[in-house]
Amino acid sequence: MVATTTAAIRTGMRPKAASAYLEHHQLGNVPEEAPEEESDSVRVTVSSSLHGITFEQRTKGGPVTVASVSPTGSAAKSAWVKPGCELVACSRALNLAGSFEAADFSCAGQELEEVLTALASNARCGFEQMALVLREPIMVADQEETGEADTLRVTLPIAHGITFEQRTPGGPVTVASVSATGSAAKSAWVKPGCELLGCTRALNVRGSFEAVDFSCAGQDLEEVLTALASNERCGTGALSLLLREPAPAAEPTAPETEEAETVRLTLSSSRHGITFEQRTKGGPVTVASVSPTGSAAKSAWVKPGCELVACSRALNLAGSFESVEFSCAGQELEEVLTALASNARCGFKQMALVLREPAVTSPHEEAEAEAEADTLRVTLPMPHGVTFEQRTPGGPVTVASVSPTGSAAKSAWVKPGCELLGCTRALNVCGSFEAVDFSCAGQDLEEVLTALASNERCGTGAVTLVLRAPPQETPTTPVLMEVEKHVTPKTCKARPHVITTVPAFQ
Repeated sequence: MVATTTAAIRTGMRPKAASAYLEHHQLGNVPEEAPEEESDSVRVTVSSSLHGITFEQRTKGGPVTVASVSPTGSAAKSAWVKPGCELVACSRALNLAGSFEAADFSCAGQELEEVLTALASNARCGFEQMALVLREPIMVADQEETGEADTLRVTLPIAHGITFEQRTPGGPVTVASVSATGSAAKSAWVKPGCELLGCTRALNVRGSFEAVDFSCAGQDLEEVLTALASNERCGTGALSLLLREPAPAAEPTAPETEEAETVRLTLSSSRHGITFEQRTKGGPVTVASVSPTGSAAKSAWVKPGCELVACSRALNLAGSFESVEFSCAGQELEEVLTALASNARCGFKQMALVLREPAVTSPHEEAEAEAEADTLRVTLPMPHGVTFEQRTPGGPVTVASVSPTGSAAKSAWVKPGCELLGCTRALNVCGSFEAVDFSCAGQDLEEVLTALASNERCGTGAVTLVLRAPPQETPTTPVLMEVEKHVTPKTCKARPHVITTVPAFQ
């Protein structure tokens, strides 16, 4: 009976079947050699819940392989479980006649979702251990590469931690970054630069949600992100990604198009951390600064000096809010900020930005813009925290100090010494308050402060300042001056009166 029980444990059979197994072996009916096709496979038993193995599948229906083994899982103690091994079969919990039993499940030709479901059934049905049949990776010689050789299908838990980007509308969606805390960080296949060819999308099929394939070719980034988010929203628990390795960059054979310097990216609509500025009214809106705590700090494309070409704007279309593209060309900064804020106000968690790298200005253009080079138009939310002063009545109004708690402290352009050339003033136009330009030239400080305060009093929410940078002080040469040093005859033995010339700034 002891031998029968031992055989049952080692072979996974019931005691009755194990007894026949022992009898068969004692009669010498064991083959001398294992079948050749199974010589490279091994059956191991690991914990069903804490095994620490991550499985992957390169092509749909292809072999399921071990991607990584966590050092804290039970599989790390086995020398047979290592990355690259193919999962030939595993145990699966089935309800047979009212009780759960572990049966072999062949992984050949199965999709990764089916295999993961079979593995998870062991822990779900109360089995503390599960069996895996693994095959050592084989070397394939002279294998002709197909069109799918550089693609890979990966299944990840919902908290994957991947950030996707799209350079041009309808262009390829690529992996921008992988968070170290997400599930994708455990996969060696998910890395920046990989192109997302497809993913799973949760759809309601006959009253239940199912994961179906979604092609990302030609789709906008918003559509792709919506498809990815549907998996979490509908409770599928995991999502599959079809990725392509980044191709080596080829030398350009033709000049870059006019859109080659622009990039489209998606950021959080409420916590992006970007401050925008506009130097001249109706001129280009540029990135002034990027907060290190905002979501934009994770993108290498968002940096000071980039021009905002377009952005997404939330509009009410037929009773529901939709995100449409808004061109920033020729718009005032207030209009652009209103468009950006509409995304969060209407419930969109993300917004799209189209940015252009700062262009190199030609010497001719620099000469034309020299007159306006020291002026800047800045829009600041309330309270701005700027203190102004005026040395003489009707003279220039300048910035005296900037409070660190005001919105102006986040701008690199507002600093003590800047001259206030103009600002916006709230006026009642046809029954509604509007912000109009107010010139500060020749005005008393009280008039200027009244104009500034009208923006907050009338609820405009922001104020626009036209500032001129303080002139740079030119270094002056030391001036020589004559200083008389009187020496009395009493102390210096009747020495004569001496006049000595010394530098004033010695």
